[in-house]
Amino acid sequence: MRRAVAAASVVFLLAGCDAPFVERATRVLVEAGDGYWETPLPFELREEGLDLADPAATGELVEAARAALDGSWTDAAITLPLTGMPDASTLPEAGAGRDDTVFVTTLDESPGRVPVLVTVEPEEGARPTSLVVSLAGATPLEGTRYAAVVTDFLRDENNSRVGRSEPFNSAWEGNDDADPALRELMLEVRAALVRDGVELHSVAGVAVFEAAAGVGP
Repeated sequence: MRRAVAAASVVFLLAGCDAPFVERATRVLVEAGDGYWETPLPFELREEGLDLADPAATGELVEAARAALDGSWTDAAITLPLTGMPDASTLPEAGAGRDDTVFVTTLDESPGRVPVLVTVEPEEGARPTSLVVSLAGATPLEGTRYAAVVTDFLRDENNSRVGRSEPFNSAWEGNDDADPALRELMLEVRAALVRDGVELHSVAGVAVFEAAAGVGP
């Protein structure tokens, strides 16, 4: 049983599961399925059902992910797939951007949130448009588990808030029909975000991973 699950269960009781799924034009893909591009890279749950033979899975980011199928973060980049193009002005490093649209935080009690750089990889072939996140001037701590978080304060190119995928929404809200492994993992993430003062209803997508030896910017 992962740390903080019991405490996070209390968070679920307090938060309630009263937020219905709202389908938005641009969504963060956290599907808990076996499609290569349905879930962020890396991700703790990716070791279950990831098709390494997918001929569309090419490129440097994919090769880094292949080396991290156990959920370990062996590359500086975290890739979060989207169904549409984000508004670059709302990314954290943009002059007018907010620092709560995309961020990385630890799942341990400290040190909490860390600064990031975020770029956008446009759709190419089977690969969807993706946010590529790396730490800004910091070295990930080996053995530390992190969560990369996208909130609906991020806007798409039509100035609309980005949203959740339906499987992620079910897991995030603790619904009975959610993927059990994803739902349990999100209990832990919710507890960490409460610690950081994040508005839980704003979360649109999450990737969870552990920093491995040799990782760095």
